Amino acid sequence: AGMQTSVKTSALLAHRAAAVVPQRMEQMEAAYRARDFPAVAELMMKDSNQFHATCLDTYPPVFYMNDASRSVVRMVHALNDACGATVCGYTFDAGPNAVLLTLKRHIPTVLGAINVYFPPRRPIDETLANKPNLLAAARAASLPEGLTERYPLPPQRDAVSYIYHTDVGP
Repeated sequence: AGMQTSVKTSALLAHRAAAVVPQRMEQMEAAYRARDFPAVAELMMKDSNQFHATCLDTYPPVFYMNDASRSVVRMVHALNDACGATVCGYTFDAGPNAVLLTLKRHIPTVLGAINVYFPPRRPIDETLANKPNLLAAARAASLPEGLTERYPLPPQRDAVSYIYHTDVGP
């Protein structure tokens, strides 16, 4: 229903479909083929942001993201800024659920930051029980210097219900 309303009422959606998405797909494919993670992550985040801007442009507006979603966005940008490089990207489904993309070498840092700023309802052991090596690495990870200043919000327990880790491939 939300997408149907967007199609009927959002000028941004029509512009996005005609002018932005085709070019962005070419850029994404080129970045992927070049194995340019920072470019892939940036394009992914921009596309997610624009999709949700389209939702806001819909009349009446459609709200998929919630306060926790927006906090994850802020944390990812703060993390990248503190690291001095793009180590994590985000996108969202048509809902409040963040999907984070990172390289294997940055998983401990990303999981460590999530565990500090978005401690799960259940102990982290339970959410990552099938990946004991990642759990140990996340616990041992030190957060990048300056992250606390760039992301000064207090931990938000219960804002993130689950953390799933998957690898690329089957």
